[in-house]
Amino acid sequence: MNGLWDFDQTLFKDINVGWHSPFLDPIFFLFTCTGVSWILILICLALFPWKAFLAPKKGSFGQRIRNNPDKTIPLSVSAIIGLATSGLIDDLIKYAVPRERPSNLSWSIPEEKIYAHSFASGHTATAFGAAFMIFFLTRGSRKSPLGWAALVWATGVGVSRMYLGVHWPTDVLSGFLTALMCTSALMLVLPSYFRQKHLATERAPQKTVPLS
Repeated sequence: MNGLWDFDQTLFKDINVGWHSPFLDPIFFLFTCTGVSWILILICLALFPWKAFLAPKKGSFGQRIRNNPDKTIPLSVSAIIGLATSGLIDDLIKYAVPRERPSNLSWSIPEEKIYAHSFASGHTATAFGAAFMIFFLTRGSRKSPLGWAALVWATGVGVSRMYLGVHWPTDVLSGFLTALMCTSALMLVLPSYFRQKHLATERAPQKTVPLS
């Protein structure tokens, strides 16, 4: 346990104190804001194709989701489901495991006035909850770069919690693992039409040139 405690303190100090600068402050503050659950839900709703979904004579709710041409409806819905589930499980862990935040340390530079319920990081869990769902659903499709971009963004959210001085590295790692387990379970029950088409089915048929 001493080794894990040393790891937590060393990495936290490297990021919270070692990286601190006026240039990075607004960048990591923005990352943290996008990891707040209700802000993330608003972002997903803003990206939802409301005009196409609410168009008349488009069928039932399920049919509109299944028939959405570019699958943006399933991606938006699944991202919200992923972040909500991960955030709920994270909250249960947080209140079952009382842990003080590193903001209590005399040498830390906390940007938020919160000092308790550190384990695990809720921002990290919700961010990766949305990111993993997008990553899993776009894997192998032409939208796979979107999934990788979502994971990079979620990583930025996790790092921001250490940079802002309110979470230990193991809090962030636990939020990551919570989201991974929740989204993996969701993928087992999510309807198949939520998944993006595989690249092989998206390629245009090749024209054959007759032999002369």
